[in-house]
Amino acid sequence: MPGNRYYGGNEFIDEIENLCRSRALEAFHLDPTKWGVNVQPYSGSPANFAAYTAVLQPHDRIMGLDLPSGGHLTHGITPPVGRRSRLPRFTSRVCLTR
Repeated sequence: MPGNRYYGGNEFIDEIENLCRSRALEAFHLDPTKWGVNVQPYSGSPANFAAYTAVLQPHDRIMGLDLPSGGHLTHGITPPVGRRSRLPRFTSRVCLTR
C-alpha cells in the first residue's frame, strides 16, 4: 500500500501508484468510494517488463546482473544445458511492435 512500505525511500513509487490508480478509476468511470484498483505488479518479471518497455526502443540494450550476482531471471539466464533464455528475444520482438 502506498505510504506503508517496508523499505523507506519509496515516496516517488507511492506517487506513481496513486496517480495510476486514480487514472484507472477515471478511465473506467468508477466511483473510488465503491471500487479499488491494484496497480502493483505481482512479481519481478512483469515489473521489469513494464520498466523495459517504458524506456527502451527497439534493439536497445541494457546491462543486467546474472543471478548469482543479484540479478533477476528477466535479465537473461544461461541454464546448465548452455542455451540462453529466450526472454531477451521476446522482449525485443514486443518492443518492435510498439
